[in-house]
Amino acid sequence: MDKKIIAIATVIIVIVAAVASWQLLLQPNQDTIDLEPLTLTVIGVNGEQVVLDENNITDIESITSPGGYKTSGGLIALVGNFTGIPISSLLDLVGGMTSDSTLTITASDGYSMVFTYDQISGKGYNTYDPVNGSEVSSDETLTLMVNYLCNGEVLPEDKGPLRMAIVGSSGLLTEGHFWVKYVSQIQVTPNVRDWTVAVCATADLYMDRQAYTADFNHFGISWTDDSGDVWTGTALWRWVSWSNYNGGVSNQSLDAGYQVELVSGDGYSVIIDDSIVKMNDNIIVASHLNAETLPNPYWPLTLVGSELSSSESIKNIVQMNILLDAESNDTSSDAWTLTVNGTNAVDMSQGVFETQVSSVSASWTDDDGDVWTGTPLCRIVDWGMTNGVISSEALADGYVVKVMAGDGYTVILDGARIEGNSNIFIANQINGEALSGSSYPLKLTGPDLSKKESVKGVAQVEIMPLSMDMSLTLVAANGTEVVLSATDIAGLDSYTAGGGTRSSSGSIKNIGTYTGVPILTLLDLVGGVSTGDTVTVTASDGYASSVTYEQLNGQDIATYGAEGNPVEANETLTMIVAYHLDGAILSAEDVGNLRIAVVGPEGVITSGSVWAKFVVEIEIVPAE
Repeated sequence: MDKKIIAIATVIIVIVAAVASWQLLLQPNQDTIDLEPLTLTVIGVNGEQVVLDENNITDIESITSPGGYKTSGGLIALVGNFTGIPISSLLDLVGGMTSDSTLTITASDGYSMVFTYDQISGKGYNTYDPVNGSEVSSDETLTLMVNYLCNGEVLPEDKGPLRMAIVGSSGLLTEGHFWVKYVSQIQVTPNVRDWTVAVCATADLYMDRQAYTADFNHFGISWTDDSGDVWTGTALWRWVSWSNYNGGVSNQSLDAGYQVELVSGDGYSVIIDDSIVKMNDNIIVASHLNAETLPNPYWPLTLVGSELSSSESIKNIVQMNILLDAESNDTSSDAWTLTVNGTNAVDMSQGVFETQVSSVSASWTDDDGDVWTGTPLCRIVDWGMTNGVISSEALADGYVVKVMAGDGYTVILDGARIEGNSNIFIANQINGEALSGSSYPLKLTGPDLSKKESVKGVAQVEIMPLSMDMSLTLVAANGTEVVLSATDIAGLDSYTAGGGTRSSSGSIKNIGTYTGVPILTLLDLVGGVSTGDTVTVTASDGYASSVTYEQLNGQDIATYGAEGNPVEANETLTMIVAYHLDGAILSAEDVGNLRIAVVGPEGVITSGSVWAKFVVEIEIVPAE
């Protein structure tokens, strides 16, 4: 009898423990969250399913943590605090996930992304500084989550109601293609093999499986061969476009002519001329055969298509080289110059550069065993300060250095990062020989640079005074935010012209030459403004002012003569977000790092009411 009682008690304890464990997972939040209608299906490795909706998803214990992402174009697109459910908690509902599986996230519009087990565990992400967007290394374990709140608000219709997010205590940014929106299904799937293919042009880029998947989901195409097998991938021309969009090669270089060389893992290569590549969907870089990942020996990518010969159908692609027209990379001349620009532009001859290398040299052996030799970039800045390019006083409060290739590709580096740093240098030799090909005559390289920061064919170094403390948030009409760092702002096309203000009492102030970014250029980054829209400009102290659509376009702004008397403007006015006055950084104490200015070729004087100071945010307010 006693044994029966003990057995019954044991069963009761097990049941109570199981119920308690489920209740711990499904703890109601203290605050009620009203979400839009949604369905999230979670599928385990054995097919077990759990379907969640807007009513019960918030019963699962949530976390709130900072994070954000950068776009493929390099802009900081979103920074905030995100509330949602860790993926690991959702997977626990269907038996969890092991290291021999991957996770497929599918959106309601059909877009999908595959995450590895390491990524589910918070590892294997490239991370970036949330302030300036620069790549940073971190040992922090991040959390992959399905989020439904951003900064305490439900996600907007164009992002949610559910979206992937990668968060952590440091608020580091990750790459935007991981932040899948409209999430509708989470499924544990068989393992997939990761791969990376180098795409080399003026700058070397690396397309990995997940970046490719983002393009594949949007631009996937198929071709059926004579055997009835269906090959699926993306057009070869889209790889060239991807390199162009991500700064690997400029339009100017491509317009001069190019070829694409594809290299197999066994060393075999083929070269396809641009006359065949351009906009041709009949040449495909395939990743799937009959809807399955390519098997060996075709994995990871194989070139196929109706307009290729059998010898051109190359398998096991590991590298693509965009070979630029020889005329745009002519190395026949034995003399070159490097333009060092600042307040003034001064050419550094090849001989003077070689003298700098002899005086202060730097070298580095890359992963391929090639030895690069040159002189530190900071040495070029020092030379500029002693040779009339720019004064040391102008750089005292901060600066950036723009390194530009002959085809226009540009990398911007914080002055504090390069000072005294021999691991960022401009090379003029490789393995003891002068540079050739796309690297000629100089290359920015070194162990402290990311792959995207390496610049081939360096032609100009610009030293630009700039406060690294500046940050500007742009808010689109739909609420989407883009946060620009100092280096982001420095990378945008600037405009320089004169201007000044007249106060309501009639006094003339702020006369000078201003440099900054046209406000319309900035607003184009978040979708642009439309007729009837207004813009709210907010200062760091919270003060806000409003600018009309007409004023944004240089209209309906009162103008005055040199004596302060009203005059009719006879020039086109441009409203800019200024960061320089007469070539120097704005006074942070008096007007802030950024201010609104209205300028024109003749130095027009305008009403001071539109010259906002201490600018930190610009928001588009749509017409009602």
